[in-house]
Amino acid sequence: MSNFKTKQLAALLVISMISANYLHCTIQTDTKNNMPAMEIPAPVPTPAGKKEDKKAEKGFLIKYGDTTLKIAGKTKIDHYLQKNINLLNGRLPDELEYFKHCADIDFDVTYGKETYGYDALETYIALRHKGVWGKPLSYADKDPGQLGPSHIRLEGTIFGTHSHNAAKSLVWLSQGWLKFALNPLFNQDGEYLQTIKLGWFPFGLGRGIALGENYGMGKELLGLYTYSEDKGAPGVVISGTILKDRLTYDLYYAKFDERGKSLGDTMSMERFHIIGHGHPWRGENKDDDLVAATVNWKPFNNHENVGTVEIKPYIFYNMVSAQRFELLPDAWAKWGSYGLSLEHSVNGFEWGGEVALNYGVQQALHIDRNVKKFINRDGNLVQIFSHILDVQEPSEGLAAPRSEKTLVTSDSKKAAAVPFYENNEEIPGFPQFKNDKNRFRPAFKNIFGGWMGVIDAAYTIKELDLKFAVAYAYTSGDINPASEERDKCYKGFIGLHEWYSGKRVKSLILLDERLLKRPVHLRNDRETANDDISFSDIQYAGFGATWAPKYFGKGVSINPNVLLFCNTHDAHKYDRKEGKISHEKASHFMGTELNCISRCGLIGDLTFLLNLSMFFPGQFFRDVAGVPLGRDEIKELASDPANNIPQREAHLFRLGSDNAYHCYVGLEYKF
Repeated sequence: MSNFKTKQLAALLVISMISANYLHCTIQTDTKNNMPAMEIPAPVPTPAGKKEDKKAEKGFLIKYGDTTLKIAGKTKIDHYLQKNINLLNGRLPDELEYFKHCADIDFDVTYGKETYGYDALETYIALRHKGVWGKPLSYADKDPGQLGPSHIRLEGTIFGTHSHNAAKSLVWLSQGWLKFALNPLFNQDGEYLQTIKLGWFPFGLGRGIALGENYGMGKELLGLYTYSEDKGAPGVVISGTILKDRLTYDLYYAKFDERGKSLGDTMSMERFHIIGHGHPWRGENKDDDLVAATVNWKPFNNHENVGTVEIKPYIFYNMVSAQRFELLPDAWAKWGSYGLSLEHSVNGFEWGGEVALNYGVQQALHIDRNVKKFINRDGNLVQIFSHILDVQEPSEGLAAPRSEKTLVTSDSKKAAAVPFYENNEEIPGFPQFKNDKNRFRPAFKNIFGGWMGVIDAAYTIKELDLKFAVAYAYTSGDINPASEERDKCYKGFIGLHEWYSGKRVKSLILLDERLLKRPVHLRNDRETANDDISFSDIQYAGFGATWAPKYFGKGVSINPNVLLFCNTHDAHKYDRKEGKISHEKASHFMGTELNCISRCGLIGDLTFLLNLSMFFPGQFFRDVAGVPLGRDEIKELASDPANNIPQREAHLFRLGSDNAYHCYVGLEYKF
């Protein structure tokens, strides 16, 4: 932004604040200094059963007639220091230290409070800027990163590096929505308020485990989203009251991915590898849509004997037309979850829980894996077909006349075009060519049958300003659904846009940071393992306490927690001598996390934050230490003697079992 525009903006803000007096702003007097000050209104209570929007808690008002503008914001400066938090290996340079910041400013305009007795119309805009100091265009909250540098590669040959840095940081819209009430249209009062909200806003079900608010986060192994948008999902929600102070509802629709805006979308030639599709273009109605419904029932609300009971049943259905196991798109899914969450509090005791089950199906399509690629053949860069063999040419260094290791060059187009869909068989009319043993993948279905359950409780001793809490969680796990090309039931739980770290007992390293490359699907028929950060194939028991003394007067709280983690699906050990996954089962015990979450008010609304955490790996990580995860960068490094990593010691530089440490210091200011 130019200096001229900056001065214009500053002048506009000053003029707006000065002119607030003439726009009937509510003013109060500071009795100590005899100076006028803008009134900070008390938070408006959320209607019974309604989920409160993530809007700023502070702010000041500018009021004109029956229209009110609330401006609020937050600035947060963070510093992180982490060791062994990615691979639990002290031999690697896995020690991270960096600064990060986030600045939000929110504009909330409402109309109708005086006319109707409630906000009949509301529009909300939240602007955000955040990033890592000294790392332009790095906006992700949690970024496990790659094991190696971002090189431009072609069959092992490095051509250079690439970067997308820009000279200026970006400000984006994290929320932007319009909400209006239907009651005025039908001349009804606001006792049974019915509203419609449209735009970009967060929406979740229950605790956000089955369906969370982190638009973009998903499970890579099922072809779902694996990136974070850091903004609310675009959608529409219809909300209303059925029984006053007792029963409310939400009906939600979201558009996660639009693939039909233009002819370029519908004519995209992306389905060339699908067998039996009939044409190569994408076609119509290939979007990603979601519908959801939930009710919030309070059978007891501040009852003198029972207290408050809140029950939330829910269901959602997701229609995804394009997913990827290997080549996008090679699968589609029609699936969802249904569940129930419960909260109960009475006389200082509170407890709650949630259970959810997946349902639906994922269809993996019949595909031809054969694509063009480059290889280095005798020092020459040759373009070949990836899954067609020349059985008459000997391979490099071999005299056998019918070797099956020589890949056909891409000049042999006729052989690739012959519609013969049999693996490991000669192509009719071309006896010298043969399909590779895995060229064609058959179609198969995954029936979703995963489930999860969480429960926790807490008791507050008011006289001591102490709260004690316990928690337990279980999520089902399974093998990689793409590893067996047959119809089957996938029993691992799937959470969509989920980032659950606990409610009454928090986990920092395993569930909040989620940088640890946790291996899953360790089977003795595989050479490598996948890593997964989602809330699946995991169970834990946790204990915590919170001390929040009131006599300090600065909002002090100290919350230590201890959590014990296990996986729920069988895994196999990694044999470091043989360099492969063995037949022997690995332990289920993943380890113990100790953490302490603390905060302290400093000046006004400035708060100091300090989080400390340690993770002590259990027998599971000792059993699987050294296993390659995905692309084995360490094996590539060990192939070059100049890197001083002998092949027999490559496992020492992969996943380990050393302790992990996490330290976070932050300052947060709200206005």
